Amino acid sequence: MSEEEKIRSVMQRTALDVYQPQGAVFTPNYLERQQDMVAVNRTDLEDILSFDGLAAFFTSSGLFFVSGAGWLLIDKLLQQEKFELTTTIGVCSVCVVSGLMFIGAGLILHSKKRGRIHRIFSETVRTY
Repeated sequence: MSEEEKIRSVMQRTALDVYQPQGAVFTPNYLERQQDMVAVNRTDLEDILSFDGLAAFFTSSGLFFVSGAGWLLIDKLLQQEKFELTTTIGVCSVCVVSGLMFIGAGLILHSKKRGRIHRIFSETVRTY
């Protein structure tokens, strides 16, 4: 085995160093690029995906209700000479409040998703 083949063999063995003192972080060395990678199990990815879909659904639904009902509520209130609680104003008020609750639920789910990701990163901190 020539000296060049020995060097290449050593470089190939150390190209993917998966042994770490703690956590599941490994750093592949490819040409000039080094990037930390974190191993994530399937259930964590499914949780993150479900939080992401629910957060998007609740936030977009809430924005829809707040914008549509809010616009109509303001329009109906400005058309009145004196304040009267009509059916349209009542329904629009309920829709605006529901929309704000949906937005709040979406923000909570979004923070849960971010918390799960931060927990994964904190569990795989390098100690060397």
